[in-house]
Amino acid sequence: MPQYTENDINQALEAIARGTSVKKAAFEWGIPRSTLKNRMNGQQARDIAFSDLQRLSTTQESYLAEWVNSRTLLNASYRSMETPSLLERTGCSLLSRETYQQ
Repeated sequence: MPQYTENDINQALEAIARGTSVKKAAFEWGIPRSTLKNRMNGQQARDIAFSDLQRLSTTQESYLAEWVNSRTLLNASYRSMETPSLLERTGCSLLSRETYQQ
């Protein structure tokens, strides 16, 4: 997993725009040179480039993660759910919130 953020990439690109070499910016920010060169050539960030291929929207993913975290905080195991279909219905119910809230 990369140890840099999108913000790091943007700051490295700004440094390059101010005249810093790609090699130096890559070293200073801990970003592979190929990543910086690809961005300079117009390649999008992964989360943007593949967003249309995701099964869940960002909002749906947030709702689902919030629900899973709340179950964890309550120390409720997923086996305590009566059936897998109940778990599925609960998840679908949470995910449908996005439709009603927009």
